Amino acid sequence: MKGGIFMMVEAYLVNYCDEELGQWLSLPASNAEIKKTIDEICPNRSDRLLIKKYKSALGVTIPKDNYIYRLNDIVSKLNRISTNEEIMAFIEAFSPNIEEILEKMQRGRYKYFFNKTLSELAYEFRKKINSTNIVLSKTF
Repeated sequence: MKGGIFMMVEAYLVNYCDEELGQWLSLPASNAEIKKTIDEICPNRSDRLLIKKYKSALGVTIPKDNYIYRLNDIVSKLNRISTNEEIMAFIEAFSPNIEEILEKMQRGRYKYFFNKTLSELAYEFRKKINSTNIVLSKTF
């Protein structure tokens, strides 16, 4: 985890055949926690799991076709390479889609400035000008 506070997504998982069988799972989670939850929701191995809904304090969106292990992997990777402030800046500048945020952050072609005035940014540019894309964030 890069920063202090980390992103968490809560996913409500249900049995595709019986939507009364469901429970919330906080991500990131260990593979063992995910497997235990799946086993409780889908006792019959032929049953399919569905992410019915999700919650995130940061306001990210999650594609409908996402699998729980893939979603967990995305949340884990974002927590390793970014802070909540950086994620919020990417949501504001680009998209709230969690996969797009991860893709852009992994490319690493963005310079993130938080709580900087324009004169501070101008000074930074004078010191070092390169082809990095810039993401500006409002002060929260």
